Amino acid sequence: MVITIRSLARLGLALASAAVSGACSWDEPLVPTSDAPFLYLVLNQRSSSYYGSVEPQQLALLLTVASPLEPMPYRSAERFEMRRASDGRRFGWQALPVGSIDPGTAESVGLHMGNYHLPDSATTAGLGAADLRPGESYELEIETEGVIIRGKVTIPAAFTARVEVRDGRRIVTWPSVPGAGGYVVGAHPYSREPQPDTFYVVPPDSPPGPMTITAVDPNLYRYLTDENLGRSGIDAGYGVFGAISVAWVDLPPAPSR
Repeated sequence: MVITIRSLARLGLALASAAVSGACSWDEPLVPTSDAPFLYLVLNQRSSSYYGSVEPQQLALLLTVASPLEPMPYRSAERFEMRRASDGRRFGWQALPVGSIDPGTAESVGLHMGNYHLPDSATTAGLGAADLRPGESYELEIETEGVIIRGKVTIPAAFTARVEVRDGRRIVTWPSVPGAGGYVVGAHPYSREPQPDTFYVVPPDSPPGPMTITAVDPNLYRYLTDENLGRSGIDAGYGVFGAISVAWVDLPPAPSR
């Protein structure tokens, strides 16, 4: 997975977008030279870790913006706290031991090089990624090198999708998902793009096979679609605190013409 950040001189802001699955990336986002923190944390978005297990896990990137032309240095946190809003229970986020290689420039930052992770199972430090629930809200507070970052997000509800064939076209449909600001959809080999609609017309040359429909919360949807937005879901620094829910469908072969 790659987070790409576009540099627009007229704006001088920072934002990031990421692939939800596979090597596909969403649009490109923004950044100036700065010593401000950059956070990328999307609940239910998983990636294999460069520094840890090869099994996909819940990761977060906490960096310093620095220069768009140089690697973005890792940033430490004195506190990295996330709590479930309904009962205040804490999640056990942990720092990953990272090497001397910083995770990339503002034009290409890999989530797989995240420096914080949430173990799947609960530990003595708190709840794990398996305790994340659709429809629940989560509150974040990070103290990092003199800056406090606060945020809140609600995971979109779980949902299902289906494929219909109409007038010789494959059409994927799903209900309006509670807690979603929009969706990210695309069939191979086409890029996955944000959209507000709850249907997707599959291109006729897309091969059969599994396809994901991703419901994204309003924080992440705004971040992906508003190129003037430097942060979303957090009150300091740059980046995003968001969440996703994913449904799968199995595309049949394209109808014969």
